[in-house]
Amino acid sequence: MIRYRDANNALHALKAVRFRDAGGVVRNVKAIRYRDADNNLRTVFQLGSLTAIANPDYAYGNGYSGSPIRINTGSSSVSVTGGSGSYTYSWSFAGGSSWQVVSPSSATTSFRSPPLGPGNEDSDTANCTITDTVNGTTTMVSVNCTANNGA
Repeated sequence: MIRYRDANNALHALKAVRFRDAGGVVRNVKAIRYRDADNNLRTVFQLGSLTAIANPDYAYGNGYSGSPIRINTGSSSVSVTGGSGSYTYSWSFAGGSSWQVVSPSSATTSFRSPPLGPGNEDSDTANCTITDTVNGTTTMVSVNCTANNGA
């Protein structure tokens, strides 16, 4: 990671390096590399490369009702490393799923099952696409969701 100090002596991480090509179009530099004294190629700056984890990577909810109910699960939070540090989050289930995301554009969310009758259980997988707002790089994490109406 490359760091620099601004005019007020505050330390910042370099988020992007840009140049103007021969046609005048501004482009992002994808990497800055050099060869060390032993001729090994070293990377000083790499654009993009996001890594994300969901903690926990499962969400479970219980309900007890004699009639069909939607059940809220516990929450899961996404932690991201790399990129610019400015991200958007987009949670969703596969097409046709009756599951719902409670906070679809937040790093932390919980989930709501489809209506479950007494003694029924349902599971699905929620996916979160994380996008770096500076350079557009994306990555994805998944959370396994299960709900049970134990009545």
